[in-house]
Amino acid sequence: INNVTPGSYNDVGLATGYQNASNPITVSAGQTTTQNLALTPLGTVTGGVRDAVTNAPLVGASVRLEQGGVIKYGPVSTNSTGNYTINNVTPGSYDDVGLATGYLNASVPITVNAGQTTTQNLALTPNTGTVTGGVRDAVTNAPLSGATVRLEQNSII
Repeated sequence: INNVTPGSYNDVGLATGYQNASNPITVSAGQTTTQNLALTPLGTVTGGVRDAVTNAPLVGASVRLEQGGVIKYGPVSTNSTGNYTINNVTPGSYDDVGLATGYLNASVPITVNAGQTTTQNLALTPNTGTVTGGVRDAVTNAPLSGATVRLEQNSII
């Protein structure tokens, strides 16, 4: 960089697929100052999200990377085969969190390394239950054939 006014600066390096780097630099009048920057390659996280009971792929599930409960990357959605990819992840430790309607969230600790792909599959457990029983006459305790049973929550069927 030519014709730099003397003074103190931050020399910043940026490149797609790399973590930014910055070093302080002082430029003096009439002098050439040399500053080299080393950029760390970013990582990738990939995997699949499946139903923990049936092993079926979960299409449209959300996956995100968290640190200390704070979302750092994502969410991204799984594709038609239940797979996901999160690109350009700064190397470090994360919780890989999977979420889908009707399922309990799953969280797995992972480590992302510079320039590498970390593969982590997630299995989500269905968050559903079953109601069983019968309908009986309150006086005779005889079963009532053809009775209708429905579930309501807050007066909504």
